[in-house]
Amino acid sequence: MRIRESARLVLINEVDEIFLFRHEEKAPVDPANPELRRYWVTPGGGVDPGETWEAAALRELWKETGLDGVDLGPWVWSREKVAMLFGELMRGVERYYLVRVSGVTVSSANQLGYEREVYQRQRWWPLSEIKASDETFFPEGLAGLIAPLLAGEIPAGPIVLVPEMSTARE
Repeated sequence: MRIRESARLVLINEVDEIFLFRHEEKAPVDPANPELRRYWVTPGGGVDPGETWEAAALRELWKETGLDGVDLGPWVWSREKVAMLFGELMRGVERYYLVRVSGVTVSSANQLGYEREVYQRQRWWPLSEIKASDETFFPEGLAGLIAPLLAGEIPAGPIVLVPEMSTARE
């Protein structure tokens, strides 16, 4: 099984909302849940050969949101998950970096064609709405993971996320 490394961003604004994209896939993405085709996810994407995780995170942030010149915060979470990507079953290895922004406008102008097809919506989510939502969020247990970050509790090292630790809806 091929491994895909991805740098992802926990993008939080000045009013403690997290920015997410809603993906709508034509085919199932989760072998354990073949009905799953619509879900919310943080910005981010693949690490290119020879690229650092941090460089990939900043490149993906610019490509997917148009944000440039921001300070990349700490690596806060790690996750591995088997999923369908580009029609192939892969083991995804993800690192999530915290990014705090203020007064920004998000733009999709730099997105690739396939991203524009898959990213059906985007929005800033308050924690309370994520907790109350029936939508699916990744990583699993997103509301519980964000709450400490919003309270200023930054882990000393990345927290390793496992699917068993929480559910998609909290």
